[in-house]
Amino acid sequence: MKTHDEMIGAWKKDPAFQKAYDALGEEFALFDELFKDRSIRREQTGKPSQRSAPHEAS
Repeated sequence: MKTHDEMIGAWKKDPAFQKAYDALGEEFALFDELFKDRSIRREQTGKPSQRSAPHEAS
């Protein structure tokens, strides 16, 4: 079985995949920052970040 990195590396050899992947660069960067922030909060508090409850319509 391939690792995730091996799988992505193989897919990146396809020009259509690479073009679509590159187009999502900003979204991937945003996800990385959100993930880092959650990881830092977990380290600081010792527990996972809590999601806000959805607002109820009045």
